[in-house]
Amino acid sequence: MELWWPIFAVSQNSMLCDHAVLHNPAPNSSSSRYKYSFRIVKCEFRRFSSARPLIMSSDLVLPSTFFLTLLLMVGLFFFVRASIKDRTELMDWLADAPGEEVLSQVESCLKARAYRLTQVYPEEAKAVYEGLVRPSLGLAILLVSIVALGLMALSIVFSMILPSIGPKFIGLVFFAPLAGFFYWRGAERIEQVVVQVSTAIDASDEEASSNLSEASLDPEASSNTPVSTQTKLRISAHRDELIALQAALPYPVV
Repeated sequence: MELWWPIFAVSQNSMLCDHAVLHNPAPNSSSSRYKYSFRIVKCEFRRFSSARPLIMSSDLVLPSTFFLTLLLMVGLFFFVRASIKDRTELMDWLADAPGEEVLSQVESCLKARAYRLTQVYPEEAKAVYEGLVRPSLGLAILLVSIVALGLMALSIVFSMILPSIGPKFIGLVFFAPLAGFFYWRGAERIEQVVVQVSTAIDASDEEASSNLSEASLDPEASSNTPVSTQTKLRISAHRDELIALQAALPYPVV
């Protein structure tokens, strides 16, 4: 279809409507004027309804589709790569309990999740737990599925660009299980959970906090200073483990 055809159609109908209006001037009576106005509106409607919409040239369809499909494949590549990314984060808790009790509760939660104690640093009040994190079968199936759909779309575009090869590009879909294999090997690894406790001192007011050092030297002053000792718990672990510990521990997150 030629691009100048709608312009020709509009100009042709415009000439017919103008010819009808010129040879039929506006009458004097009200009813005839109404019919005359209706005829003008009808001509204008024919003028715009007969214009055919412009259609994108077929020379631009395949390149644009190929470009969008390449963007899709780039997004899939980074999505698969991010599935094995290390997501270690820090989270702090504040507990109104001794450090031994806090460590005991954290250790029971970690042992329930198949973690074992590997290293202890008494001078830093820090303990390191290790556990084997296994990959998720559901996530592996999801990755294989979306990569297979992306490769199928890419093979269809290739078959349209190179019709001589055609259906042979459908073989790209058989590379989709490599995404699941990549995730399965990268996700199965040893994860560490680092637990550290420290003492957080909470003074009742600003004056008691400023005189804390003096109160520690004077026994009589220390008895008059209302100070409560709290335990600050800091855990460095995978984000999923931190979410599970946050739900299991009865302490507020700082």
